[in-house]
Amino acid sequence: LVDSEYTNCECSSKSRENSRLVIHIFESERSTLFTMLSLVSCVLLAVCATVASAIPSTMICSEVTPPGCGGKPPHWDKIQQKTIKTPTPGKGEVLIAVNASSVNPVDWKLAVDEPILFSRVLGFDAAGTIAALGPGTTGRLSVGDEVWVDIGSKQGAYAEYVVATEQQTGLKPKTMDFIHAAASPLVALTSYQSLIKCGGPWTPAQNATVLITSGDGGTGIAGIGLAKALGATRVVTAGAPDHLANITALGADVVVDFTKEDVLSVVADDSLLCVYDNYGAAGTADKAMPKIKSGGSFVFLPGKGGALSKHPKAGVSQYSLWTDDSDHKDLDAIAAFVDQGKMVTLVSSVYSLADVPKAFASEYAGKTLGKIAIAVSPQ
Repeated sequence: LVDSEYTNCECSSKSRENSRLVIHIFESERSTLFTMLSLVSCVLLAVCATVASAIPSTMICSEVTPPGCGGKPPHWDKIQQKTIKTPTPGKGEVLIAVNASSVNPVDWKLAVDEPILFSRVLGFDAAGTIAALGPGTTGRLSVGDEVWVDIGSKQGAYAEYVVATEQQTGLKPKTMDFIHAAASPLVALTSYQSLIKCGGPWTPAQNATVLITSGDGGTGIAGIGLAKALGATRVVTAGAPDHLANITALGADVVVDFTKEDVLSVVADDSLLCVYDNYGAAGTADKAMPKIKSGGSFVFLPGKGGALSKHPKAGVSQYSLWTDDSDHKDLDAIAAFVDQGKMVTLVSSVYSLADVPKAFASEYAGKTLGKIAIAVSPQ
């Protein structure tokens, strides 16, 4: 443009010299700008290459191999540590570098009770760091974010890397380390969704008493804190004799030794607004109905012969709950309660990825207080 204007006008010698100076300065600054942009591009390419090279092509995992662990006792040797290809996140997915996972009853039950036709990586819960983002993610999460997630039925958390949907992945509570965060998602989501189904949150005017049938497992410990966080005035529960003090310290108001009495026997008729039957034994719903006031609810987790009451009480709602798909909105609500000190997770022991068979054997024994964690990478 300057060249064109200069050529087509009659200018004095001094004007022509000034114009040449302007042209020289313009071209010099343009050259400098191009040089700077080239340097920035090189830096960005180097950073991208560094991030990509940080994700290995293979990873270590813990798999259950055919035909599975079924037997009396279970064949835990069918769970083996292997090296497999690192997964790649698809549309709307994230790749998580896993720091820790945990053992839930459903983990060993799937390995024992289900026929295993092909080797499969186990594990529902994961806590770790976002390593990569798949196409179509929204930008809510970034590489380097510390997260927690319940992977769901596709499993895969007993590995150095796991793929999850962005929708199901939440930011880890700031006050939790990876071990405790990994021990939380499935049990916390189960209890949170059950208590919401049961009528929570409750107002002070409702003076809600919540009964949780088992207080010493993962869902029970999460349920005690979450019930109080959701407004329950009193929480009644049961536990093993050597767990009673710990359960009381978590905030339960009445804790019954289940080896001596039925927890439903210590509450009056029409006194409960919610019964969260996280144990799910046969006949519990029928025994609970007289104890629940009109407008209250009964929610149970299937698995031990439990069922809906055959003689429901008028005005009482009852539900069977399979945990809904993990959603970051529920995890975000739970994370806020954790950071406010309203929910804690107890971890009784930590095993390495190579020792998943030992962790399963311990959980299978059924005497765990809280959760068993799996350390996948150095904490």
